Amino acid sequence: MKNTALDLKVIRLRIAKKEYLSDALKRHGFVALPSNAIINKRLPGLGATYCELTAPRHSIIIEPNVPVIVGKALKHPEAFGVYKGVTTKQIQAYLKSDVLHKKILTTPESFERVKAAASKADVSLHRDYFMLIDECEKLVQDINYRDSIALPIDDFFKFDQKALVSATPLYAVDKRFAHQGFRVVTVEPDYEYCKAVDVITTNNVAETYYELISELNTRRKGRGTVCVFINSIATIDSICYRDSAWGSDTATFCSREGFDKLIYKKDRNYYDTVEAEHIKRYNFFTSRFYSAVDIDLRTKPDVIVISNVRTLEQSIIDPATEAVQIYGRFRNGVRSFTHIVSLNPDMQVSSGEEVCKEIHASEKLLSSWKEQHERAVNSGEKEMWLEAIAGTSFWDVCNADGELDPLKLANRMYKEQVKSLYTERDKLLAAYEEVPFFDVTDSHREFLIADDDRVLALSRGVREVMARNLLERLNRLHDLMNQNPAKQKSVMHQIRSITGSPWAELLYRCYLEKGLEWTLKCKGRMQQMERGLESSGSIARKGDVAICNRIYKLFEVGKEYEYGEVEKALKKVYAKNDLSTNRFLLINDLRRYFKLTSRSVRGKRFYRLDSKR
Repeated sequence: MKNTALDLKVIRLRIAKKEYLSDALKRHGFVALPSNAIINKRLPGLGATYCELTAPRHSIIIEPNVPVIVGKALKHPEAFGVYKGVTTKQIQAYLKSDVLHKKILTTPESFERVKAAASKADVSLHRDYFMLIDECEKLVQDINYRDSIALPIDDFFKFDQKALVSATPLYAVDKRFAHQGFRVVTVEPDYEYCKAVDVITTNNVAETYYELISELNTRRKGRGTVCVFINSIATIDSICYRDSAWGSDTATFCSREGFDKLIYKKDRNYYDTVEAEHIKRYNFFTSRFYSAVDIDLRTKPDVIVISNVRTLEQSIIDPATEAVQIYGRFRNGVRSFTHIVSLNPDMQVSSGEEVCKEIHASEKLLSSWKEQHERAVNSGEKEMWLEAIAGTSFWDVCNADGELDPLKLANRMYKEQVKSLYTERDKLLAAYEEVPFFDVTDSHREFLIADDDRVLALSRGVREVMARNLLERLNRLHDLMNQNPAKQKSVMHQIRSITGSPWAELLYRCYLEKGLEWTLKCKGRMQQMERGLESSGSIARKGDVAICNRIYKLFEVGKEYEYGEVEKALKKVYAKNDLSTNRFLLINDLRRYFKLTSRSVRGKRFYRLDSKR
């Protein structure tokens, strides 16, 4: 994946501040992007794709995802976007149109349709068109779960004119690069371009996120834009949405399939492309928006990247590629860039040497099995050997013919290399320090409740053990809050994060109403806890008709109330009727009487009363 591994000639292009790639190319004698080149533009936003879209020649530009194509086609009306839903006839009509320099933007999966249309239109793509693969690192990064991303590769090497481009290129050690005389064209900025990044390691990603949002709200006085990048719909649901902002303040950017997986859909803005009018106060992006997409905002956002590695390995990002690409999405810059990380020292990682040894051993074994398959005399035996061959881990790095695939091998090596960074804090920080794009500051935040505890508390298991563990943690948190009232907000966030299930919420209510010792004796049994609460005079009396009527007179269905108003009104009723008041359960009490929906505005929580119970 390194230039030296391919032993290609390196051409360096000097670029000045405020210049675009086209300026640097012209100064070095290139009228357009050079052919047979891997172009390392170093900085996002230098206009490499723009350079090709405006070049006086026909072009096919391969983009990794649909949102990129939609965005660029809007800016260049004479370009033609090809993705799912665009027919061969439509492509053919464009190829036959009177557009002087035809520009086709296509996903890798749709390239076959472009070929079919060209054949019907009697157009020689390989001879007459320049092929550019944009954000070429995606070929290596995504090939393990998206085979189709490599569909245009064999054709790529058949084009007379072609190039790969990225601010963070990765590429496989493919012999065709050397055989066709490829060069590496590297842009060298002659000015300081380092961007500030704050790397926060933590044992609780959710609470670190909550603290950071609170700090940003204070710093920005409740204004500004926050953009959160995390490759997990489940985490967006469980961490980001529950206590941030709802309704018109929030937007989720993901695929339609991703949106269907969301649990909390009510009042949620969802988009599968990014436009300026879509951006809200809080914005959440999945990985399809990590690269290539231009996010044009009038103001600079606060950007948060979340890697919750202990519970979600797929949230790992590479500091040298994905972090740079995420930063580069914002054409007008960012106000702050923070990467929140939980590490996993127990993660299984193989070194590059170990991967090579494994591949070499598997290759020998596979070769032997292929010979056995060839010598097999009956169909049953042949089928047995085919199943054995296809079931080997080595098959994951092979092409359809059973030969070693350079892209898949590069992916295996790359994934293990990046995973290793998340086993130790020093390794991750060292990786960031090696990226010329970033100027790194780092910190660590430790919480009494860790991510692992939160997962345990919300998972199924032995109820008695879970109850005891959860109660011990809740008791420690309440002690901490009593000793240091300034930590109340942070502690309550931690408590909410481990009492999100109905069972855990009931356990916590028992702890508050009946005490630690009584709740421990229930051993986590829901029926016993429910009966105990029902027999509690205070709990039972809150359901009396007289109390309910007083509550209904204080609140109006269809109206929205700020938390402080709810607290004041309920406390007043409870005090007059000698009922116990627990400020941590007031909203749960309100749910006794009304069906609710909630949202946050500038750090304040509001509750809409939809109907009476």
